[in-house]
Amino acid sequence: MCKPAFGTAALEMLLRVGGKALAEKMKSLFETTAPAKVTKIKESVADGNSDSLAQAAHSLKASAGQMGALELMETAGEIEIAAECGDMELAAVKTMMLDVQLAAAVAWITETLSPTNRSQ
Repeated sequence: MCKPAFGTAALEMLLRVGGKALAEKMKSLFETTAPAKVTKIKESVADGNSDSLAQAAHSLKASAGQMGALELMETAGEIEIAAECGDMELAAVKTMMLDVQLAAAVAWITETLSPTNRSQ
């Protein structure tokens, strides 16, 4: 069964609750904080610090979920579990997907919130 990479429910909720302004603010926050979280994950893998890795992956998982970036959320969750189990090799392999998934998530969020897609 194929899983979707993105889901509109989270963005639709942001739009319902706070309108375009809240959704754009959350997008901007995601664009500025998610890359730092990915960097922290990479540093933690390189340092072999499973505690720091689990925390950073958990934080990225939550941020991605709030924005509907389901694939990124799932990968971050898998990294978090690997770190908690001490499987740094698996965490390192999963980490290699983050840059591409993050770039795709930012592009999708931007497109989904674009004026041509939303009238709110």
